[in-house]
Amino acid sequence: MGQLGKSAREVLEHDAILAFGGQRGGDLVHGFRVVREKQQVAAVYWSGNALGNDVEIAVCESRLSWEYSLAEVLGWLDIQKEKCSRSCNIHKFGSDWPIFGLKLNEVTEFLKGCMRLRRGFLANEDLLEIRKRSSSNELRATLASLRPSTHSAVIDLVARAKISTKCWYTKQDGTEAARPRSNPAYCYNWAFGEPGEPIAVCFWHASMAISEGHIVVEQNILALADRLEEVTEDEEEDPESRRRARSQGDRAKDLDAKLRRAWDDKQPIRVIVVDGQRRPAESLGRDSSTVALRFLDTNSWIVDSYEKETGKVRVRRLSSVESSIAVMSDVGFADSVLVDQKQVAEVVDLPADAPTLNGAIAPSRKYADQHSLLEGEAATREVTRSEYVRSRLVRDAVLRRAGGNCELCGVDGFLLPSGALFLETHHVIPLCEDGPDNEQNVVALCPNDHREAHYGERANELKKVLLERLALL
Repeated sequence: MGQLGKSAREVLEHDAILAFGGQRGGDLVHGFRVVREKQQVAAVYWSGNALGNDVEIAVCESRLSWEYSLAEVLGWLDIQKEKCSRSCNIHKFGSDWPIFGLKLNEVTEFLKGCMRLRRGFLANEDLLEIRKRSSSNELRATLASLRPSTHSAVIDLVARAKISTKCWYTKQDGTEAARPRSNPAYCYNWAFGEPGEPIAVCFWHASMAISEGHIVVEQNILALADRLEEVTEDEEEDPESRRRARSQGDRAKDLDAKLRRAWDDKQPIRVIVVDGQRRPAESLGRDSSTVALRFLDTNSWIVDSYEKETGKVRVRRLSSVESSIAVMSDVGFADSVLVDQKQVAEVVDLPADAPTLNGAIAPSRKYADQHSLLEGEAATREVTRSEYVRSRLVRDAVLRRAGGNCELCGVDGFLLPSGALFLETHHVIPLCEDGPDNEQNVVALCPNDHREAHYGERANELKKVLLERLALL
């Protein structure tokens, strides 16, 4: 279809910004982005569309609404897809956002629906139909919730996976690295962990799929390495492409070797989920993908199958219960990781009958919250007011689940002199309102978000967001 006229584009831009509650986030080749709170919510295309589509709109399902659960958002999107079932062009390789092809006279109603969804004003009859679909959308909602929303440094995520980052402080020539966090010898790798350590691998969110009731990644890393090797050996390729292909090929072989080791040793792995500009297969070696967002999944994964003859591999995300069992299998050893150039020892050599909650170990010696600090003063502290009792076991389990980063904004907790990572635990439904003292009602927050959750203008909004996220755990 041809490009829309200037006045039609201006109306489209105004309506889209109103619908998604954000601002114009910059140009695309055939349209523009809509951004809310520094995160892209939608991409609107007014040209370069499939035949029959005046406009195509791609939306990020996990950022559309805080008023409804992700399963409900997906149900609403499914209904819209049934109404607008036209095929759309691929505007961005590797994108797994839902995209809708619309006639110009359909755009206004679609955007009004997006605004009602965002604000929490869907009609009751619509909600009844959506909630009929919600139970079947729970796994899809979990997959959508894995889409990264923060740009954590790789070195921090590797450390959270209990993998030593000591080598990051040295360059390949043996000299000290001035900026360990961006050490090119490690920060671009696709997999981490030496023999005897845990394994962490990077997977694109768009490479994840639902198969047989599980979230999985199915790839052939060896085949990828072979294609890169062909580019490396092609003398007609320019030197820069051959050099890049060789580097990418080495990373692919390293990723394959670590997945093969996890398969041989039946060792669970941690997954760093990444999102951004993923390059198509035909540009291998000739260009690099750009990661914009990443985070460490709280659940462990396992290599379900690995064909040594072909290199085909299937990696499956464990359920929360399975992941807890996997964590328990690591109890009884001492590990040491580097965080911000400080050596932090984690000692978890507890007796076999140590109390646990959903697989978490108590007490945790790696993490601390505001109540942990007060417990250290218990011998001299005199309480003269009523206080609600907060379970140490629950707090420790939540801190372990968070893995050292705020469960709202993703920012890292800060390091205490004891070497523990500090976050504050927060009851989303307060104890004074009969909120339960369990993992389904407690989150770990950075101090700033904790204060805002109590006293901020957005307190009620944050409460809804946190309850939605807890519902997915």
